[in-house]
Amino acid sequence: MKPPLLTRILGPARLRSLATWVMWATFGLGSSGPAVAADAAPIRMVSTRMHGVRVDDPYRYMQNVRGPQVRDWLVGQGEAARQVLDQINVRERLLKRLEQVSLATGDQIASLVQMPGDRLYYLKRERGERQFKLRIRTGIQGQEQLLVDP
Repeated sequence: MKPPLLTRILGPARLRSLATWVMWATFGLGSSGPAVAADAAPIRMVSTRMHGVRVDDPYRYMQNVRGPQVRDWLVGQGEAARQVLDQINVRERLLKRLEQVSLATGDQIASLVQMPGDRLYYLKRERGERQFKLRIRTGIQGQEQLLVDP
C-alpha cells in the first residue's frame, strides 16, 4: 500500500511540519484562547457499587443524552463550537484544499487484520467518500466483500 500523495511528495517529516504550520496559522494556537468559551459540564456525583467497590462518577448522568439538561448542554457546546469555527477566516479555502488533496489520493485502506483461513478484514474508503467501510476478502487475490457500510 502506497502512502498518500502528499506524504510521497513531501516526505513524512515535512508533511508534519506543514500541518503544524497550517494549524498555527489558521487557528492562532498560542493566542489567548478561543473567542467564545463554552460552559464546562456540570458535576453531578453518581455513586455505584461495582464488585464491592464504590465508584464515584461525576459525569455518569451524561450517559442519558436524551435528558433535557444533557441535551441542552450538548446543543450549547455545538453552538459555541460553531461560533469559534465560523471565525476562522481561511476555513472555506482550507476545506476546499483538503477535499482536493483527498480526492487526488484515491482509495485508502486502514486497519488491516489477517485472521485464520487467510481472511483479511480491513477498512476502506473509496475515492470521494467520507466514511470508511469494513470489508473482507479471502487471500490477497480474493474477491472483496462489503461487511459494514455505516
